[in-house]
Amino acid sequence: MSDDLSVEIEGLDELDRLLQEFPKRLGGNLRIGMRKGISRYRRRLIDESPVLHPHEGRARKRARTLSATITWKVKGRRLQNLEGVIKTESFAAYGLETGESYKAKSGKYLVIPIGFALSSRGKRAGRPKKRFKSYAKFVQEVGLKSLSFTPTKNRGWIVWLKRFVGRARKDGTRKAKYQPIYVMVRSADPEPKLGMFKIWDANVPKILEALSEGLEAALQGIDLK
Repeated sequence: MSDDLSVEIEGLDELDRLLQEFPKRLGGNLRIGMRKGISRYRRRLIDESPVLHPHEGRARKRARTLSATITWKVKGRRLQNLEGVIKTESFAAYGLETGESYKAKSGKYLVIPIGFALSSRGKRAGRPKKRFKSYAKFVQEVGLKSLSFTPTKNRGWIVWLKRFVGRARKDGTRKAKYQPIYVMVRSADPEPKLGMFKIWDANVPKILEALSEGLEAALQGIDLK
């Protein structure tokens, strides 16, 4: 009786080849899956964020500009150094995401354009008209006599611009109209409304799904395109 009890199993050569190619294939497939996942997240963020996808009458141009600052990139081709990054270097985006507080320097105010100082609703609502972007320059232009100040409940001030409207009276005077142009406050506490982290958490299952597809394809010896 022979002591040789070895058994030949068919397909081991193919299995050995797949095992050797697996790391490279897996890295390539996961790179593709990561690109799909992150790009879909960026698109979803723009579609669902109340800041980046405004309703009718809100600042559409500003939304497009802010959206352009949110970029993504996938680096590396091997599994060991594969890295996906989505980022924005916009200070406005950071404040909109965190609701960061703003405080004026000691003895000073934050001067925020409001009302008449903003562009007409439905076009670029919320953006200051060019003339009102700099409070200091505007005061220098019109003079303090053209402005009126009323206190607010929070120890701030509302700045009104005195404008003359209508035809001149017989004595040469005209009707005066006061319009709000600035609010002066010690601090501002905007609510967080960009939603990058919240939408990311909701999108994680989609990203994991794309990565799982890459892993499964690699196990089957398939290169994703």
